[in-house]
Amino acid sequence: MPGRRHPTALLVFCFLGGALLDFVFNGVFKIIWIVVYGPAYVVAAKLLAYKLGQSRWKEHVKVAVWALLIGAGVGHLIFTGHERGKAYRMDVVSDAPVTLHAPQWSQRLLVSSPKVDKALAALPSRKDVPVTVTFVLNYGCVKHWYVETVAGVDVRGDSDASWTWRTDGRAPADPGLALGPGDEEDRGLPWCKLKFYRGVD
Repeated sequence: MPGRRHPTALLVFCFLGGALLDFVFNGVFKIIWIVVYGPAYVVAAKLLAYKLGQSRWKEHVKVAVWALLIGAGVGHLIFTGHERGKAYRMDVVSDAPVTLHAPQWSQRLLVSSPKVDKALAALPSRKDVPVTVTFVLNYGCVKHWYVETVAGVDVRGDSDASWTWRTDGRAPADPGLALGPGDEEDRGLPWCKLKFYRGVD
């Protein structure tokens, strides 16, 4: 019967509501444990079913609840696991080990790699050395990030190479500076600055 057709607007609203629910729990509050947000989604679905059951949409409770839960699941898949690469320029400030610095960060990049040593020796200058970084993003916030290349050398895929970021203990940290590329990226979105919980390892 025409009167029993599922209203598109209601389903779209519930689907988008589910995606928003997932964004708030996982993206804003960083609640990444499914044992926490899973039951919360079920509670939200039951609350939706209760409210719709008292309205003119009561015939569509089941599909609306499914739309909410599917929206949360699809939103989770869409918002998580994105990779993005970015290129930077850094100056070599030390050779033992190779240490690179950029003025926008308080931390320095230390690299141990024979191939990087060879590549740097071939450069005409120790300034503006190209460094590429890959970010893994959840909800626009950095979950992991990796140094990919230094001076054109693949340090991530080289088993003989290692790298780390370290704060210069001889100089006081400037709170106005980002620690490094990951911290700089997180400063771009307001919800990334919230520190309720950071699921970063």
